[in-house]
Amino acid sequence: MAKFLTTRGTASRIEEIINDAHKRLVLISPFVRIPESLYQCIKTADKRGVKTSLVYGKKELDPGVLAGLKQLANLSLYFERDLHAKCFFNEKSMVITSMNLYDFSELRNKEMGILVSAQEDPDIYRQAVEEANRIVEFADPILLSVRSNNGPAEAKAAKVTYDPIVAGQGNCIRCGTKIPFDIDKPYCPACFKVWSEWKNPDHKEQHCFLCGEFCKTTIDYPLCSVCYRRRKSDSAMPSH
Repeated sequence: MAKFLTTRGTASRIEEIINDAHKRLVLISPFVRIPESLYQCIKTADKRGVKTSLVYGKKELDPGVLAGLKQLANLSLYFERDLHAKCFFNEKSMVITSMNLYDFSELRNKEMGILVSAQEDPDIYRQAVEEANRIVEFADPILLSVRSNNGPAEAKAAKVTYDPIVAGQGNCIRCGTKIPFDIDKPYCPACFKVWSEWKNPDHKEQHCFLCGEFCKTTIDYPLCSVCYRRRKSDSAMPSH
């Protein structure tokens, strides 16, 4: 059964959700300035291979926050200007709350939250996850390696040397995970499941399927411009 949470209870449960995540962690918060103790929890989850999606909104991240996020190998960052929802979940439980992922929230604000269990509240949990997936799906991916002065990062073309040794390996265009090279299947299974909720062919992703570099791609156009030209002209490339 869903449980009511106070300010302190909400903060505690969010930390537990991060610590208990095994495969997937989703953090949705308009304002982000992660307390150091919570950042260390996220970093530990990242080291054990948890795929984390962080969606923020309203304004650009503080440079210090962004620098910390760049150290997380398994983080996908998204921006949604009109975001107001706050939601944090892993495979087992979720907190829906008024609290931002912001260090002032716990210290100065009076917050409320609801804890939902995937096992005890399956319908509520499923509906909330579906809505969260839609938020992630339609948010703009932020490229953590390169940023422009005006907000969301812009991709830069990368030099690519085609290596026939790795010709049979591609990269998920969303999370960058190594996957079998099939130009018609540029997502890893986990990211394809999220994408298939809406199946938007124009949704912008953040990796080239071939070289893995950060760039704007889609399921129909999964290669950066450099790899596209190289694949088109290089007869050694595998045909599909």
